[in-house]
Amino acid sequence: MDVQVKTVAGPLEYGYAPFWYEKTRALYFVNVYQSEVHKYNPVTKEHTIARVGNKPVSFIVPIDDFNDKFLIGYGANLAAITWDEVSGRTSSPKIIENVESAPGNMVTDAKISPGGVLFVGSSGPGDLPSKNLKFNKAALYSFKDCEMKTLIPNISASSGMAWSRTEKTFYFIDSPELRVERYCYDKDANELTRGCVIYEFKDDALPGYPCGMTIDQDGHLWIGCYNGGQVIKINPQSGKSTAKIEIPQCPQITSVIFGGENLDTLYVLSAAYKLDSKMNNAGFVFEVTGLGVKGSASKSLCLIPKK
Repeated sequence: MDVQVKTVAGPLEYGYAPFWYEKTRALYFVNVYQSEVHKYNPVTKEHTIARVGNKPVSFIVPIDDFNDKFLIGYGANLAAITWDEVSGRTSSPKIIENVESAPGNMVTDAKISPGGVLFVGSSGPGDLPSKNLKFNKAALYSFKDCEMKTLIPNISASSGMAWSRTEKTFYFIDSPELRVERYCYDKDANELTRGCVIYEFKDDALPGYPCGMTIDQDGHLWIGCYNGGQVIKINPQSGKSTAKIEIPQCPQITSVIFGGENLDTLYVLSAAYKLDSKMNNAGFVFEVTGLGVKGSASKSLCLIPKK
């Protein structure tokens, strides 16, 4: 592989939750603690930023059939915003659902299943980088037909989801556990069963912890290593790491997604969160090309949930 890594946007304090939208051929992402949503167009190189309220923004997902509507994670809530993708500020967030009522908990992760179900993960009080996270206080939920359902209770910090092409298998990361789990997913019943561990960071003595995950068309997982400065490729059938991409001078890798015209570019997001030392590439968004694989288009939301 002739792998090339280059910076395309940033720096950000905590870049996270990349979403590749086929409709606009653009990358959307957030700067969590600065309450910002971002859009990057790889053709024009245009990078637009908008401020959203005063709570942490943990993800952004376009809502289909609307050119300017998005669902975001907003503190402990799901919220809808209007944004023309040009202005420096969005509409005031409209709360759709309170995901977490426990003090200090917040939404940290969300993805839409191939069948259109919104999965939402949370974290407990504190944060992992500061080593003050309260463990086993959060959960993974689904939001379907305006109803919240707990899928995996007693987690600490949700930070990675992916489905197989058949949608029968769901992969999940609870970062402090330092592992990747696999579940059987019954999309009709919207239930996860038979969870098992398929990969552990200790198997390869990897530094840091897993943060952010996507899947390629061959069924292999690509996982960011927070405080590890790299992205690893995992074969979920063998449970082995088969490749790694080092991101120089950038220890805090937060999330990954395939995008680009042919879905063969891996976008890697990072943070410069409470770093003591100077890292020249910390907090940038990276384009990784030459991997020889393709991903699948991100699934957008079909309509605005209504209470």
